Amino acid sequence: MRCFGRPRDSGHPCHDALSHGCADPNSLRAIVSNVVHDGRVTPEREAEFQAFIEAHELTLYNAEDLRIALETQWKHLCWGRPEDAAFLLPSNAANEVTSLPEDARLFRLLNLSGVVPWFPDKEWDLGLRREGRPLTPREGLDAALGSSDTEWRDAVVVAMLGQLHTMNVAQVYHPLWCTPWDDLCRLIPSPAEVPVARLLGAVGVAGTAGTWWMGFNYRRPPRTRIFRPTLLDGPRYAWHFPTDPFVKPADSGRAMDLSGTAGGAPLREYVHAYVQHTFDDWRHGGFVLGQLAADVATGAIPDLRGAHARRLPELSSEGFSRWMSDPMGIL
Repeated sequence: MRCFGRPRDSGHPCHDALSHGCADPNSLRAIVSNVVHDGRVTPEREAEFQAFIEAHELTLYNAEDLRIALETQWKHLCWGRPEDAAFLLPSNAANEVTSLPEDARLFRLLNLSGVVPWFPDKEWDLGLRREGRPLTPREGLDAALGSSDTEWRDAVVVAMLGQLHTMNVAQVYHPLWCTPWDDLCRLIPSPAEVPVARLLGAVGVAGTAGTWWMGFNYRRPPRTRIFRPTLLDGPRYAWHFPTDPFVKPADSGRAMDLSGTAGGAPLREYVHAYVQHTFDDWRHGGFVLGQLAADVATGAIPDLRGAHARRLPELSSEGFSRWMSDPMGIL
């Protein structure tokens, strides 16, 4: 049995969960497959995971138990920990990227609909009423962001970014996932002129119909450390694909394109600690803003993982098939 890319015996706490297999052919199996293959999880971080399991007296009988344990540890070791989040600790030093220029411009997407529940008021009065009552936050968001009144729209965006920062001062949510702006523009020359669903697909972000998304083009903040992501930096996310062991230590991960329309190598992806985004970050990206008309990532996960693996530059490297002969494999 392998766990995090390394052979492990029956005494390993993940042994039962991995050896029992996984009946779910999609998301849960993809997560379990990542546990098997992601050798970029360092032995030190694996030891932290094992210690967490033991300290919380968790028993991992099956794949669902394993998923819950991964997510619980992620929340415990990342959320609310500005300086000592797990990915920033010495145990993850092997995944720090030093090749990205200090002045690199990065791109990431934000689910604005996900910010709405963080607003303190149950109703968000934007000066509009429906049937004699104030609009709810979600109704207000649809009205403001879909309005032709750009001044009103921009004021709402600024207010939401301010609220997002206020919330992150009290309870930090990270890491943030990003891709180099230049990489995105090589794939999509005018990002602001395509449907936002195309951007989500390109950077490997699954979205739900009806949600609003905005994009940021921002300069790498001074002294911000950049890391190659591992399974442990987003363990509940089934559309993450592990970085294989044949990529140079200083290189990035690769985002899994969820649109099924791209060619060439997948976009590079990184993670870093929380940073405050500004109106200018939105402006520099061309005011990327849109509401999803349909879910992103509707394709079967095995098909998406298989297509991603075939696009990896290192696919033909010696040993790749020995590392991952099946993109959904858990043996």
